[in-house]
Order: sequence, then structure tokens, then C-alpha cells
Amino acid sequence: TEVHSMNFDKLKNNSRNILRSIGLIILALAIYNVVSDVVVNLGNSFFTDEQIEALSYYFFDTVICVLTCILLYAVYYFTSRKKTGLALADSKMPKWLIVPFAIAITLGMGLVSALWLDFAYDQLANVPFVAQSIESFDSAWSTIGEDPYIWVCLSVVIFGPIAEELLFRGIIHNSIKKVCNPYIAIVLSGLMFGIWHGEFVQSVYTTFFGIALAVVYEYSGSLWVPIGMHILNNFTSTLPPALDTTSNYLLITRIEEISFLPTILLLIYMIHTIHKKEKENHEINSVSC
Repeated sequence: TEVHSMNFDKLKNNSRNILRSIGLIILALAIYNVVSDVVVNLGNSFFTDEQIEALSYYFFDTVICVLTCILLYAVYYFTSRKKTGLALADSKMPKWLIVPFAIAITLGMGLVSALWLDFAYDQLANVPFVAQSIESFDSAWSTIGEDPYIWVCLSVVIFGPIAEELLFRGIIHNSIKKVCNPYIAIVLSGLMFGIWHGEFVQSVYTTFFGIALAVVYEYSGSLWVPIGMHILNNFTSTLPPALDTTSNYLLITRIEEISFLPTILLLIYMIHTIHKKEKENHEINSVSC
């Protein structure tokens, strides 16, 4: 009877955790949509079409991202916040090494993105839904150079990545991890991150990048690491006008090529270390029970 009672209580707690996690994820995803709708409606109410066009799309996107950051941080703080500071899965590894590790992985994943886009444009452009996705993707990015870089930087490079990392690693990853193992949390949070970006051609490479971000987050134990990686990734994709030259982009590509093999090796090492730590924790919990 006691065993049945314990199993029932465990099942009941698991069900509560699952429902709580699902509810939290829905709330977090809804925040961005609600903030976007409110800002857009207020913008349409207080500004004319000419004024909105003059302010630029990225001005309003910056406002949306800042407000979203504030609200998502509040959710993260009260529900998923863990101890601050680095807590590497490999406790023997010097903590400062996570910085060059994270930079290398970010640049290496940049090559993955470039290779996928080259493949999509060269080999899949005849597939109707891919062609439509490419056209929409190109259209969305074609005007980015026409807007004031200050708003592009604040929106795309700084506050956008912070908001997305709070959402996908801080809230969604941690919520899934409460009811599943870290590997499922890594894959699902990365997949949701990719789907979030909408366009098929963009969703594919952002899924791979999201999984890499989740691996590094799980390994480092600090949300600041994937935030920094995300900011670096977006910065190298949208350089300021003074640096926006073909030679600089070629230089970035060469560095990405050099970083690719270290990226693969580092991700394998991190996944192995996470698995080892998870196994040790499971054994400790088994002994405690």
C-alpha cells in the first residue's frame, strides 16, 4: 500500500510539474506576441504612416524587445532563476576557458549557417515552398541597411538576443528540464528556437544554432554565456556601416572555417561532460532514495 501511495504521489507531482511547465512556456511565448500587438497598436494610434516610416521598423522592434526583456526576466527570475555565476559541468576546467570556447562555437556555427544557406539557394531553389521562403527571407533582410544602424544594433544585436535567450534557454529549456532529461530540453528548446524564426530557410540553421546554445548553456550553467554567443553571432551578421565591407565578411568567413572543427570537438566534449554529470547525479539520487 505504501509503495502504491508513493507511486501515486510521484505521478501526481510529475503531472503538476508537466502542466506547470506547459503553462509557463505558453505564457512566455504569449508575452512577445502581446507586447508586439500593444506597441504596434499604440504606434498606429499616435503616429502617422509617414512618421512611422521615418522612425524605422527597427525603432519599434527595439521598443518591443526592451519591454519583452523586462517581462521575460520577471518570469525567469520568479520561476527558473538558478544561482548566478558559472558552474561548469566539468568542475576541473578553468572557468575562464568558457569564453574562448563560446566564441569558437559561435563562429563555427556561423559556417554551418552559411553552408546551409548556400545549399538551399543552389540546390533547393527549385522547390516551390523553399523558393517562397528564400524570397520572403531576402525581402525581410533587404531593407536592413536602409534603417539607422543604432536601431538595428539595439534590436537585432543586443536586446533581441537577450529576449530570445531569456525565453528559450532561461524559461523554455529550464521548464522542459524540470520534467525531462537535459538532452530532450536541449533538442526541444533548440527546435522551438528554430521554428520561432518563421521562414524555413532561416529555421533550419537557427535550429542548429539553438541546439548549440542549449548545449553551452547546460554545460556552463550561466545564461550570460548563450546571451554573449547570440549577440556575437548577430553582430557578425549585421556589421556597422564602417565595418560593413566585403573584405571584413570574407575575413569572418575564414575565421568561421578555422573554427568549424574545434566547434564539433567542443560540442562533443560538452555533451560527454553533461552526460557524465547527469549520470553522477542520477547515482547520487538513487542512493538517497
